Amino acid sequence: MKAKRQFINLLRVLAAVCITNSHFANVWPVSGIASGGMLGDVLFFAISGYCLYHSDFKFRDFGKWYIKRIRRIYVTVVLIALITCLFTGFPETARGWIHMFVYPTQYHFVASIMVLYILYYIWMHFLKRWRIKIWVSGLIYFIVVLAVYCLTFDKSWYHIDVVEEHFIRFLFFGAMLIGAHIRETTQDRDTQKLQQNIWKSSGICIVTVILYFAVRLAVPRFEMFSVQFLTWIAILLALYFIFRWAESLEPILIRWPEKLRGVFSFIAGITLQIYLVQFPIINRFDVLPFPVNLFVITVLIYAVAVAVYWIDRGIQKGIDAILDSGMKE
Repeated sequence: MKAKRQFINLLRVLAAVCITNSHFANVWPVSGIASGGMLGDVLFFAISGYCLYHSDFKFRDFGKWYIKRIRRIYVTVVLIALITCLFTGFPETARGWIHMFVYPTQYHFVASIMVLYILYYIWMHFLKRWRIKIWVSGLIYFIVVLAVYCLTFDKSWYHIDVVEEHFIRFLFFGAMLIGAHIRETTQDRDTQKLQQNIWKSSGICIVTVILYFAVRLAVPRFEMFSVQFLTWIAILLALYFIFRWAESLEPILIRWPEKLRGVFSFIAGITLQIYLVQFPIINRFDVLPFPVNLFVITVLIYAVAVAVYWIDRGIQKGIDAILDSGMKE
């Protein structure tokens, strides 16, 4: 399976670019260029669903499984929070400390993934236990979410993709199920077949991405608030075909020179750090003239992300050493 994972690196980098670009409203000379953040978000959640598909979903192992994944995220979260507090001041209340360092933190992604990891584990446990196909469970999930939307969602204004609202987690979990479904079906797709589908998948990918942005612009502009759920349908459709397009590139990606694949893999491996460090950097340097601000911000985001990544690795190794010594005793 390892040979079939190069396209996941491509998707991680693409997602990081989309999210970072969406925060560049004050960087670009035209703020409208700063878009694609929600597409990047659903890509990251779909990648999580894809990569976690082969976990051993047994309830007795859940604690170990959950801590392992949360630890990968939280060391970096705490590091960035500490750095932020050094410049802006530390919280004055216990609630403020919990909000900053534990939950929900400064980042909606962290708050959502903490909850959705639990739901995903339970969901996949029962699917594998009862041998239910993911697409079947996904269809049931879609019907339930649509019913919740029709019965409870406030459709008097456009807010279906506001990341600060809890309702958005329905979308993110749907993205995780799409990623798991693709992993489930990818095992039956050989390299030759993937290569033959490159042009077809590329064309469909472009069409669905354009469709998503068209729907995203049209629904709020023409005040079609009652059908804003169409935005979710469009983005999940685009997500599925972006995944299939990237998958079709696998035969090309695995032929890249080893050093080039290594560099690409490293960048894909620090996308979490890229996401977490960018906010204070953008806010500090977006006042510079364009394109100086774009260059400075991009270089600093990458440089700081690399530094945080290596600090994170050192801390993770220290934690592992402490745990190993404790187990030996």
